[in-house]
Amino acid sequence: MMLQPEGSNKEENTKSARTKCKAMVRLKRTADDGWYFSTVVLTHNHELADTAREKKVWKCHNTIDSSIKELIKHMRSNNFPVNKVYGVMSDIHGRHEEVPFGKRCLKNLCATLAHDSSLDDITKTLDIFSKMQAQNPDFFYAVKVDSERRVHGILSCHSKSRADYHLFGDVLTFDTTYKSNLYEMPVGLFVGVNNHYQSTLFGCVILREETEDSFKWAFSTFVEANGGKTPQTILTDQCREMEVAIAHTMPSTVHRLCKWHVMKSIKENLGALYKKGTPFRIDFNRLTNEMMTVDEFDRGWAYLMDTYGLAGNRYMAHIYDCRDKWAKPYLSSNFCAKMCSTQRNECMNNVLKSYVSLSAPLNRFVLQYNKLIAQRCKDEDFEMAHTKKVNKFFIVNSPPP
Repeated sequence: MMLQPEGSNKEENTKSARTKCKAMVRLKRTADDGWYFSTVVLTHNHELADTAREKKVWKCHNTIDSSIKELIKHMRSNNFPVNKVYGVMSDIHGRHEEVPFGKRCLKNLCATLAHDSSLDDITKTLDIFSKMQAQNPDFFYAVKVDSERRVHGILSCHSKSRADYHLFGDVLTFDTTYKSNLYEMPVGLFVGVNNHYQSTLFGCVILREETEDSFKWAFSTFVEANGGKTPQTILTDQCREMEVAIAHTMPSTVHRLCKWHVMKSIKENLGALYKKGTPFRIDFNRLTNEMMTVDEFDRGWAYLMDTYGLAGNRYMAHIYDCRDKWAKPYLSSNFCAKMCSTQRNECMNNVLKSYVSLSAPLNRFVLQYNKLIAQRCKDEDFEMAHTKKVNKFFIVNSPPP
């Protein structure tokens, strides 16, 4: 005798059963290759399904119409999650019960679309770049390949981005925190600010790995794309490979470290000593934010190390050695456009994630990135038009001198 697990339903499931219904329609061929109804039986010996909800569990009904497939494909390409797609289908059909297919069928379709999109990914991506360059000669792209013709890096700069960099490229931030889960390739964004102090995209690079050679290629290609112009200042995190690459490709550029990353690393290495409200944290914040001269900073640093017993701390000694890249007094004469961190990169990464799915292939990433650039151009044009209207209003309505 088979034992049933505790808490299981002991009643037999008799909701599904064969009724041997005789209803049928039979077609036969004629001698001239036509068709005719040979048998038609319309009488059922059971109740008929009233809604699409009951029908969609049948294998013969669990299909998606071709027009609906195109709509689903369009929504998925614009980063609609599956639940939201199914919600749109419910709105189209009136209510959830009337959707003629189940959520599992929708997930299978989305998986098929994702697989089809990832086939010949690099070829599709390069075709997109070629078409964009044919439409706009000012569009720039470059591909890094190894001796076996494997892609190690892709960099692109739109004509609008290149024009913005020519005008506002004195300071830029660079970070590679955003990754695509399909290939786990780091995506680096070159970000700056315009004359309205708004974040501006100067370019985008996709790297296979974060090595010194990869960063050298990325920075040198970016400078080449913009006519050899190098920024006055660049802000990055504490990546050593990035630091060496910047010194090699842009020797005249001042390299600054993101202050937020420096403070975060100090907190991770000092632990409880740097907790919120501790005397050390109060004194350290006063040192980094209020000291205006180099002598004041050096004396304050020596006082902190002696007072809190950190004179032998190797990490604090390392941070002090590179103080000229993050400490305020050492950078007082350097133009940074009021930026001391890579926060604008983080914000731009969040915007990009709303356009591109984390599992998107490269060709889909490129298309969605282009949409992001186009949308930002429209937003800037709208703001400029609005500013002109406001200025015209004040000029017309201002009293005479």
